[in-house]
Amino acid sequence: MKINNLSFVILGIILVVFAFWSASDTSFSSLKGIEHQETLKKITQCENSKTDKSFETYMTISSQFDIDWSDCNLTGVVLRHVSLVGADLSGADLSGADLTGVNLVGADLSGAKLYGADLRQADLYQANLENAILDGTDLRDTVMEDVNLNHASLKHAYIYKTILANTEFTNVDASYSNFCGQDLTKKIFHNTNLSGANLAHTKMQYTYLGNAILYETNFEESYLVGSDFSENSLKKVNFKGSNLYSVNLKNSDLTEANLQNADFTNANLENANLTNAKIFGVDFTSTKINGANMNESR
Repeated sequence: MKINNLSFVILGIILVVFAFWSASDTSFSSLKGIEHQETLKKITQCENSKTDKSFETYMTISSQFDIDWSDCNLTGVVLRHVSLVGADLSGADLSGADLTGVNLVGADLSGAKLYGADLRQADLYQANLENAILDGTDLRDTVMEDVNLNHASLKHAYIYKTILANTEFTNVDASYSNFCGQDLTKKIFHNTNLSGANLAHTKMQYTYLGNAILYETNFEESYLVGSDFSENSLKKVNFKGSNLYSVNLKNSDLTEANLQNADFTNANLENANLTNAKIFGVDFTSTKINGANMNESR
């Protein structure tokens, strides 16, 4: 009996020491560095909704510090420069959140809602953004290297001065987004919606745009050497002043496109439709134009 009582006393001391240590040592706390009161309130509500108060769970120390905010309402939270490495934010609503400088390396944001969120200078290396909604998101100076964007929505997003190494835009809706001045060399935009997007002054040499939607897309003064636009609809696209050397536009639809002062040297325009296109000042040196329709182009 004495042994049992002694065991309970020792266990009680261990629990008290652990509780004191975990409260004083915030190095592992998911709330470390967060001062915004409304943010603290929402995170606390989120974590409390997931916490099993049972003794067995409390004693499972190995998983105490994993951040799981999946499916939580975190709209408008302020998490500037907070570390959320490997966090589970899948399905969470982070619309309007201030995530400036947040460390989201390896985080799971699949299916998350980030309408109008501020992700400037955030680190999203190897983050999972599949099916995430980032409409209107500010991604300037953001690290998005090796990110999964499959079926993500980036409508009206700001994506310039962004690090995009090893990141593909396959099946992405980036309509009306702003890529102005971005280096997109050898990027893959397969099945990507870039309607109305601003890609002016971009570097897109040898970029693949198979099945991309490019209605009224702005490529003004962009460097597009060797890129593949074949079979695409490029109605009302703006290529004004762009370098399209050796670009493949075979069987493409360039109806009402603005091609003024563009360089199409050595480009392939076979069977392309240039009806009503603006071609003043275009350099067609060595361009393949067999079967091209230039009716009413000017």
